[in-house]
Amino acid sequence: MNQAFCEMLGYTPEEFDHQRWQDITHPDDMEMTQHAIDPLLAGEKASVRFSKRYLHKDGSVVWADVSTSLRRDQNGKPLYFMTNVSDITERKRAEDAVRALSYRQEVILSAVPDIIMEVDKDKVYTWANQAGLEFLARM
Repeated sequence: MNQAFCEMLGYTPEEFDHQRWQDITHPDDMEMTQHAIDPLLAGEKASVRFSKRYLHKDGSVVWADVSTSLRRDQNGKPLYFMTNVSDITERKRAEDAVRALSYRQEVILSAVPDIIMEVDKDKVYTWANQAGLEFLARM
């Protein structure tokens, strides 16, 4: 583990000596992580990339973009994983905020009794609230 990864998760390098990937992985991401690396272990893929959650030493969640490959010796025996981990927690928070705003907007616009529709440059309806859908259904 390098210093940046230690800092990302709040551990000292010495503390990481006693950690397994399972110890720092969010419980809901254990199976997905194992499925992601299984093709590397089986020699089916040279590298994989996925997003997952780690557990910070303080218990908070750290979202990460993980890109990894398995290095092997000349006989094909696995030696170690070469992994790049990028903290994407702020991006995930922003995505969640946009998703929540979009949902709220959808709920509000669907409840408006007036017809609200969106039309693209080719004059194709791309979205309509409930009143707009009911209007279109009568056409």
